[in-house]
Amino acid sequence: MNKRWFLFAIILTFAIADFFPFYAAYGNSHIRAFFDDTAVLYQIKRSIVWSVVITFFFILLLAKTIVMVNINKRRDAEISLMGNEEILRTLINGTPDLIFFKDANGRYLEMNDSMLQLFGFDIENYKGMNKHELAKSSPLYNEISGRCSASDEKAWEKGSIYRETDTLDMPNGIKRTYDTIKAPIFYKDGRRKGIVTLARDITTRREAEEKLEKKERILRATLNATDDGILVVDNNRQVLEANELYFRMWSIPWDIYSLYNEKALLKHVKKQLKDPDVFEAWVNFTYEVPVTEHYTAELTDGRIYEVFSTPLMDKGHMIGRVCSFRDITARINAENELHKSEERYRTLVELSPDAIFVSVDGENVFSNMAGVKMLGANSREDIYQMDILDFIQLDTKALTEQHINGIINGEDILSMSDQKITRLDGKCIDIEAVSSIVPYRGKNAVMCVARDISERKRTEEMKHKMDENMKLVRETLEYDKIKTEFFANISHEIKTPLNIIIGTLQLFELILNGQSTNENNGKLAKYTTIMRQNCFRLLRMLNNLIYITEIDSGFVEMHVQNHNLVQIVKNILSSASRFIESKGVQLSLDTKELCLETACDADKIERVLLNLLSNAVKFTDKGDNIKVSLFSRNGWIYISVKDTGIGIPDEMKELIFERFRQVDKSFTRKCEGSGIGLSLVKSIVEMHNGSIEVKSEYGKGSEFIVKLPIWLADGDEIAATSEETASVCIDRVNIEFSDIY
Repeated sequence: MNKRWFLFAIILTFAIADFFPFYAAYGNSHIRAFFDDTAVLYQIKRSIVWSVVITFFFILLLAKTIVMVNINKRRDAEISLMGNEEILRTLINGTPDLIFFKDANGRYLEMNDSMLQLFGFDIENYKGMNKHELAKSSPLYNEISGRCSASDEKAWEKGSIYRETDTLDMPNGIKRTYDTIKAPIFYKDGRRKGIVTLARDITTRREAEEKLEKKERILRATLNATDDGILVVDNNRQVLEANELYFRMWSIPWDIYSLYNEKALLKHVKKQLKDPDVFEAWVNFTYEVPVTEHYTAELTDGRIYEVFSTPLMDKGHMIGRVCSFRDITARINAENELHKSEERYRTLVELSPDAIFVSVDGENVFSNMAGVKMLGANSREDIYQMDILDFIQLDTKALTEQHINGIINGEDILSMSDQKITRLDGKCIDIEAVSSIVPYRGKNAVMCVARDISERKRTEEMKHKMDENMKLVRETLEYDKIKTEFFANISHEIKTPLNIIIGTLQLFELILNGQSTNENNGKLAKYTTIMRQNCFRLLRMLNNLIYITEIDSGFVEMHVQNHNLVQIVKNILSSASRFIESKGVQLSLDTKELCLETACDADKIERVLLNLLSNAVKFTDKGDNIKVSLFSRNGWIYISVKDTGIGIPDEMKELIFERFRQVDKSFTRKCEGSGIGLSLVKSIVEMHNGSIEVKSEYGKGSEFIVKLPIWLADGDEIAATSEETASVCIDRVNIEFSDIY
């Protein structure tokens, strides 16, 4: 534009400068005569020269002016360009996308900050470097440089924008996905100029898309798994979604299905309905109001569909409808059959000998004639709308009401219960009733089936009394049997020692009547020992009888002192070890305690331990072991007597602590005994606020465990154990072990 103005100015100047000579040559005669003069001609030539000079200077001035204007405009343009370039660079560096430029030879010209930060390039040195040079400074770039060059070549070959998705393994192990766009640039002659690349991180978007795709698959699977046919349409009656069951329910062919138009589907559906026009009007009406509508469609083949149309809302506006179709043919047929059989059931109810009541919200709405008679009424009207609970006696009414409420709320299970009710005529009867939830005219009702069991109750009471009497008879017989066994056992226990004593006395007489007494001194000593043992045996039995009688009468006194049980147990074992080991049985003590102090009656504790040791010896053979353990735990002292003898059968474990009970009751048993020893032991232990238990496996041995509380009597020191106590223990051992041969 500036060049055109400059050319126009030159032409205008020459035109003005040549106007006068031209006019002189071709003007009127006066002017031409004027110019014919030589002086005048000289002036004209001079004027022409000055005109040319002036024109030249004017042209120079005009050219300079034009050049200055162009320079200013160019400077303004450069300033504007620099500003735009700075804005563009700021925008490029501010974006999280990766942007870079390469020339036709693959050398990098520009990169934005996101690119530099991701790959760790040096901002001062990357320009002009190719992929091989950059790969040396960035392992991450080295991973993708080959793929990047391959995609560049595809973009050059395509000659236009090329797009692809690439995955980058980050150093922290996370995979990031980039959407890459490459735009090749060519010269006008078709030569390659450079390529612009933009890569956007779409990892989050891709994950969201995958999640959305997964949810869509789940939604479609859910739609296809439901028992209802589902159809979703927009306000334009275009199908948005439909499950497979919908198309199967209506037998929709593919050519109609592929249209995805609800009107086409409706046209096909109407052919199968008994009232097609009514259904179409209902469908059209659903698009007018954003509420859920219901319709029952009857098909020509006898099927019945239940249809629900629910508005599809978005930000408070209806954008479509969601329709569900359920085949309720079987349900309707069942309801019809139920309705048809209602009279049959009513007849059965009326003929039932049991009373049947139906209550809704606590009011009786139905009862059969058996129920009317049970409540002492004359007709159904007498008990209509009455609360059946009012007939139940007050002592069980609250519990029965709670039970029925539990059944209504699904908390209690169906169960039979016995009740007492008061009839309208004031008579009390016993009933057996069971309640359950039943539908009654669209509501949940409680149905109660009751039976008069007054006669049965009287019979059961008589039977119960008979059972009680029989129990008393059996207990009396058992007591008599035990008493008989006890007296027989006592007779045997007394008779045997007496026979031995009498026989020994007879031997004494024979020996004394003999000639040589010295020769028979050994025999006399032996028989004297036998007599002493049997006297101890009688004394042991009498002591036990007297002691257990004192326990029953409450005359037993406890002489409680603070004792060291470890020393007591050691004294008893020391006294009994000689006798026990003479039977070929090994006796041992297992304790880590040096002193276990507690308040107890030492005499009675010794009696307990001796009795347990005596029992252990009775039921062990030669070569067996008896181990006594003593330890404390949690404020209790435990004394355990364990043997490897024959053990106790399971059925006898609960009976051995009962009085006069024996595992072997025969007179040919291996060991003697009255059957009151363990009962006596249990009583003594319980007098010390302790307990005793037995663990035994038949054929492998038994273990008796005595548990005593640890406590100390006030103001009492630990009692001393004297030598007299040890001698007393030996006498007690002789007495306690007297029935063991």
